[in-house]
Amino acid sequence: MRKLVLSNAIAVYIFPLFVSIAIYIDSRRQSETNCLQDKLFKWMLLINSILLVFSPITVAYDGLPGKISATIAITANIIVYCGTVVVVSLWGLYVNYQIYHSLRYVKKAILSISPFVFVEVVMTILSPYTGWFFYLDASNIYHRGNLFAIHAIINLGLLISAIIFLYHKRKNIRSRYFSALVFFAVPPLILSILQTLFYGLELIWGGITVSLLIIYHGYALD
Repeated sequence: MRKLVLSNAIAVYIFPLFVSIAIYIDSRRQSETNCLQDKLFKWMLLINSILLVFSPITVAYDGLPGKISATIAITANIIVYCGTVVVVSLWGLYVNYQIYHSLRYVKKAILSISPFVFVEVVMTILSPYTGWFFYLDASNIYHRGNLFAIHAIINLGLLISAIIFLYHKRKNIRSRYFSALVFFAVPPLILSILQTLFYGLELIWGGITVSLLIIYHGYALD
């Protein structure tokens, strides 16, 4: 049963990983600019690729005995939790830049987002000791913590806020670019809600890869 779960997890992540890496390499090859738009997009791709590596590691080491296995599992979970809020935040900054095309407004957005990112990162790092977002039991089996809802609220809140902001400022963006940005948010939003409601469902990073592919072909390096 464990081998089946692990093989399924790898199958879910391996194709999105190759797609994410391919987009990253192609974006570096095609983009000759060093503008903030391209930097934000490439950072989203890079972190998404990293998370596509560490997410199956959390599954592979879930329940394996020994202190080393526990350390690896905890480290991988911390990276995935922290990486989630970073990717969501980067997308919010990316949307902000597409609307205003101004570094000044991006800096303002960073100031607004930073407290939520700080809370998420600190609570994640402390979770192995406090059990806030997650913990491993005596058998090294992963469980959601009693404050997991805060993790979900922060990430979904940042994502939904960016969608509302995007819709409110839609007149500042050309229609086909607006559609690409909206469709970026749809797969992660739906899959995040499903993953929050149904424990053990692992689809979110594949969904974000699809979203990045939409952005890449529809807008990012236009």
